[in-house]
Amino acid sequence: MTWLRLAENCGRVQHPDRLGGWLATTATRESLRILRHTKQTATVDDLADTLTDPAAGPERTALDAETAHAVRTLVAELPPRQRALIHAMFNQGTRHYSQISRDTGIPIGSLGPTRARTLRQLRRMLDQRAQRK
Repeated sequence: MTWLRLAENCGRVQHPDRLGGWLATTATRESLRILRHTKQTATVDDLADTLTDPAAGPERTALDAETAHAVRTLVAELPPRQRALIHAMFNQGTRHYSQISRDTGIPIGSLGPTRARTLRQLRRMLDQRAQRK
């Protein structure tokens, strides 16, 4: 039903970059609609057997690849210090702040606030891109 809703409404899509969120919301609403109209009572174990893994489909893979590409593009536009921090924190596995501090030259006490500012800046950049489209 979600894909049918997309087909019915594709002419009204104003922000293609938000399509993944729209699909997720629509799938949730369709699922809730079905549950409301279903007279049968199923146990959680019965439902678990019928559910599919949302990460397994090609649509999810394509959306994840698009998202990863968009994030990498935005991170590449950050100033060098912020870019190094993001790479150290998110691309190299779980590491202690002391190691990240040594690698980036950013004091341990500044890592959290710098990360927060950088993530806010990435969010602004993403929002600006979405407005331009």
